Amino acid sequence: MSVGVWWASLRDARAAARLPALLDPVERARHEAIARADDQGRFLLGCALSRIALGELLGVSPAEVPLRRVCPRCGGPHGKPRLAVPHGSPFAGVDFSVTHSGDVVGVAVVHGAVVGLDVEEAGAALDVDTVAPVALSDAEFAALNAHPPAERTSAFLRVWTRKEAVLKALGVGLTVPPRRLEVSVPTRPPTVLAWPDRPTAPRDLAMADVDVVTGPGRPPAIATVAVAGATALRVHHRDGTAAVTAYAGSTPPP
Repeated sequence: MSVGVWWASLRDARAAARLPALLDPVERARHEAIARADDQGRFLLGCALSRIALGELLGVSPAEVPLRRVCPRCGGPHGKPRLAVPHGSPFAGVDFSVTHSGDVVGVAVVHGAVVGLDVEEAGAALDVDTVAPVALSDAEFAALNAHPPAERTSAFLRVWTRKEAVLKALGVGLTVPPRRLEVSVPTRPPTVLAWPDRPTAPRDLAMADVDVVTGPGRPPAIATVAVAGATALRVHHRDGTAAVTAYAGSTPPP
C-alpha cells in the first residue's frame, strides 16, 4: 500500500495572503471564527495543504476539491473532512488525515484504505509524569521508566504518535481509552501489540514512523502514519512547504 505524506511549516505560510481563497465557505467561516492567530494559521494551512495534495491527485485546482465535514454524532459541519465524490468514482476510495503540532502541519493521503497521521514537536513542553500514566498501558509505562530521564519525553512521544495514528486510522480518536491500546516500544518497528477492543487490528493495520525535519538545528518532529486495510506501507514524502508557498505567493503557480 502506498501513502503520500505532505509536510509544511506554519512559519513559511504566515504571510500566505492567498491561501484563504482555496477554502470553501464552511472552512472559511471556521477559519475566521478561531481566536488565536497560531491556531487559525494551523487550521488554514491544514485545509490548504489537504486541498493541494488532493487536487494534484484528482487533477483539479485546490479550490475545486469537493470536501465535506459531517459530525457522525450531531450532523454538524465539524466532522473529519472527507472527499465528496460520487459512488463509483475512481477516487471514491481516497482517504486523508491532517495533523499539526507547533509549527508543523502534515497531511497523509491513501487510495483504497483509511489513513491516520499524527505528529508531535520534539521540543514541546510536556509533563510526562502526569500524562504517561493516563495514556500508556502498564507495560508501556514500565518500558518508559526504563529510559534515562533525559530520553523519556521523546520515548513517550514516539509511543503516543503511534497510538494516535492508529486511533485516527480506525476512526475512533480519543473516544476510547488510549491505555487499552498497546504498541511496540520506540526501539522496535511500529506495530500494535494488544488491543482488547479491536482484536483484529494487528492483522489489518500497517504503521510507519515518518519523522520530519522542521528546520536547521531543530530536532525532528516525531510522527507516525497508520493505514487500516493494509499489511505493509510504502511512504512517499512530499514537500508541502514548496507547494503551499507557490499558492501563497502573489501570482498563481504554473
